[in-house]
Amino acid sequence: MPYQHLAFQTWALGFALVFAWLLERPLRIGRTASAFRRLGVFSYLLYAIHVPLIALAVCVLFNGQQQMSLLPTLLLLLATVACAFLFHLVFERPFIALLAKATQPQRIRLVESRYIRTTRVLRHSLRHSFQR
Repeated sequence: MPYQHLAFQTWALGFALVFAWLLERPLRIGRTASAFRRLGVFSYLLYAIHVPLIALAVCVLFNGQQQMSLLPTLLLLLATVACAFLFHLVFERPFIALLAKATQPQRIRLVESRYIRTTRVLRHSLRHSFQR
């Protein structure tokens, strides 16, 4: 058990060093930024499914035993990102497109009605202000 605490501290220190290094660098739009931008497209789905996927994989593949090697962790990380991207392509993207298509006419009508209503109110207030 003491190794688990040491492993967590090592990961935290490594992450803090990488994060500090990234903050010190000037912002450049390059391959890394492009990769993170693509990852951001399905980041919520990655957040939503990573715990169940990792728990399932640990139970099925490792019989619930903690792995001391870094390789299984990295492989699970890659598999989780791949599954989240697949879910994004199969489920999330089509439903977002369907929702956008279904609500677009309503948005246009709502904007038009607000514009017409605002225009009427302005005309009415201008008429009354000049009549005084």
